[in-house]
Amino acid sequence: MSTPPVEFSSAALQTSGTLVPVPPIAEIASTSRITKAADDLASRLTTARVTDRIEPSYWWEIGLSTFAMESLTPVVQAVSILASAIAAGTNISTSILTIPALLQTTDANTLARQWHKLYTAGIVPMISLAMGSSVGFAVLAWRSTLAPRLAVDGYGVSNVRRNLYVGATVAMAGLGPYTLGLMGGVIQELTVRATGRAKGVSQVKKGGAAATNSELVETRQLVESWGRLNFWRGIMLLTGAGMGVAATLS
Repeated sequence: MSTPPVEFSSAALQTSGTLVPVPPIAEIASTSRITKAADDLASRLTTARVTDRIEPSYWWEIGLSTFAMESLTPVVQAVSILASAIAAGTNISTSILTIPALLQTTDANTLARQWHKLYTAGIVPMISLAMGSSVGFAVLAWRSTLAPRLAVDGYGVSNVRRNLYVGATVAMAGLGPYTLGLMGGVIQELTVRATGRAKGVSQVKKGGAAATNSELVETRQLVESWGRLNFWRGIMLLTGAGMGVAATLS
């Protein structure tokens, strides 16, 4: 038994000045083979006035906001990855190249002062790079949560990208806790040796060459310890950069 065709009445929907014929609601409801989309359209037409019009600015705002979010995502990805890579490379290169050169110094006072200049010069750039990339990765993790991907088997969703961005966020934000927790003691001792030299100089004069050699050995050990800790801090930041790259390419 075939389904009788739907006859369109003279009712019309005015859209942008054009009369578009639409079937009456009663006829649509009585049709057994209507699609879900048609049902939804019928319910909308019964609850809303045909004469109501949506302001063009509404669609403009939606399109503009969507375009802005989509267009800014690659920028945030590039800036975050670049900043994290620079931070990691700076830490690692400092430990591999700069610290061995400083250790060639034969005066404890000079060695401590040179290290202190190196350390203070890197505080603002390193914090800015690490924290900036951490914020960027956090934003990308949030965006990935809003748009999850299908799992490989086609069932459920995959949160791999989001988890990678979260890991990158934690790794970059870990710069602060790592520095304060693991490197704080060494940094404090070297800072005292570099800035509070009055007491040390008087002790050297009293102790002679033996005291000078002992102080040089201790200062070198402290600088070497800081260099090792700084190297592993760079590895942590490099891991965060790698996770950011993996998330972007996934």
